[in-house]
Amino acid sequence: MDKKIKVLFIASNPFDTSRLKLDEEIRSIMMKIRASEDRDSLELFSSWATRADDLLQAMNIYKPEIVHFSGHGNKNGEIILTSDNGQSKSVSKEALFSLFKTLKDNIRIVIINACNSQLYAKALTEVIDCVIAMKAEIDDYTAILFAASFYRAIGFGRSVAEAFEQGITSILLENAPGHNVPELYTKDSISATNLYLNNKIIEPAHIEINDSEYDNTDFSTNLGYGISLEASAESFGKLRVTSSDWGPFETSGLVRSGWLYHSRYPNPIPKHTYSPIWLMQQNLCHAFTFFKIHLMFNGTGYIHIMCASNRVQSITLKTNKRFEKTDTFSLDKVKQLTETAVWTFSWNNTSIQR
Repeated sequence: MDKKIKVLFIASNPFDTSRLKLDEEIRSIMMKIRASEDRDSLELFSSWATRADDLLQAMNIYKPEIVHFSGHGNKNGEIILTSDNGQSKSVSKEALFSLFKTLKDNIRIVIINACNSQLYAKALTEVIDCVIAMKAEIDDYTAILFAASFYRAIGFGRSVAEAFEQGITSILLENAPGHNVPELYTKDSISATNLYLNNKIIEPAHIEINDSEYDNTDFSTNLGYGISLEASAESFGKLRVTSSDWGPFETSGLVRSGWLYHSRYPNPIPKHTYSPIWLMQQNLCHAFTFFKIHLMFNGTGYIHIMCASNRVQSITLKTNKRFEKTDTFSLDKVKQLTETAVWTFSWNNTSIQR
């Protein structure tokens, strides 16, 4: 299923401020997106003469991945919106932080194409993965060049870091002033180099709970994308496997979590319950394994295996790239309650394209 990237362009140019070419900026962005390879993967929405309450309304409606503000900023780095009488109305750092904290939803990037906006950009990375801001006054023409080239790069499947650099390069190529004014800030746990927004994902079938009796028989389950998990069932009762749907993983990839579960009794395990402590409290004599698989879009991946079991349990990871690894986990009651392992592997990435 191809997921569209929603871009919300917020424009404000009150009557008592100098005229900006905001219409030219959005036109340039639209033209670059239309000329890009994955133009159908981006949707551009806009809000004009934006009031403070319009921010809440627009973000509730569109739930964008990118929020782009274009307009003026004051010397304190506050963005300038439009009041009901058409005059300037500044938005404080605290108000903007609260906005994105409350309505983060799908937002991965915030672009503040306004003068001096870097003064609170870093603070926004506490709740937003990437923030692009201006560390000084920026020329209108330069701001348009940067924005248009940034979205073109996103439309060609480039990472956020690459798109940012292409925006800077565009300024240099046109010999426009202020190539060093745009600044990219990221959350500490995020790498803009590995952050891609327009990955086309063909989702594998959702794994339903399988419940069967086993006697000294190994169990195998296909997790999709050429990856399977196998577990020794041991002859003491039922085995269940449950998994969540694939979801986005931090910078660039997919993650799937689930359980391989062996029970001495047919006690049901709630679907989407992923707490080893909860399971130990409910089934102290039962064996179960928690797994979390991460698939990166460069054709590699890694898997976390966490076992909380009082029986020896053998887990094997296989991929259709002929990677195979088996490890055995057991719980020593004298020691800690969980043991973890991380396996890296390669996989067939023909199902995912950038």
